[in-house]
Amino acid sequence: MKDNEALIHLIEDCVKNDRKSQREFYERTLPYLRATISRYLFHQDSIQDVLQETYIKIYKYLKRYDSNKGGIMSWISKIAVNTAITHNNKSTKMKFEDTNNFNEITWPNAIELMTVEEVVAQLKKMPTNLYLVFSMFVIEGYSHREIAVMSGITEEVSRQRLTRARKWVRTSVGPHSLEKLVNV
Repeated sequence: MKDNEALIHLIEDCVKNDRKSQREFYERTLPYLRATISRYLFHQDSIQDVLQETYIKIYKYLKRYDSNKGGIMSWISKIAVNTAITHNNKSTKMKFEDTNNFNEITWPNAIELMTVEEVVAQLKKMPTNLYLVFSMFVIEGYSHREIAVMSGITEEVSRQRLTRARKWVRTSVGPHSLEKLVNV
């Protein structure tokens, strides 16, 4: 509880443009936001740019944050995800690849021996449109409605892409990998 109160006090000081508080807020949230953004970027060399854009937006709109509507980490995570998606859309045109041609990993227990980084790298081989929906729904916990709004697609398209993404995971990593990977 004290940590939550300290974070709320820190946010209040950030709104007042206290540089020391802004630095502390940055240092506390950087690892979380870096991990969140890296899941959505396809070109990891852009992570610093996206982090900078994210923090600019966070500090710009921090006075609008309402702790009664949700936690600060959820709020900054949404900003980070939206910024990463926008960056992806600007930097590369989304390629809608044929999902029938997968490079399969033939070892059925490969997922058990993979590190988190290897799992993320394998998931990023998924077609872009499927990966974004899969990450937002399974990893971040967004609803299809939220995904639709953030991605500019319909809820039905979001559901279809999630189904295709799950099929891709089962096919490319193994038939039981999805349950081991995310307990979906």
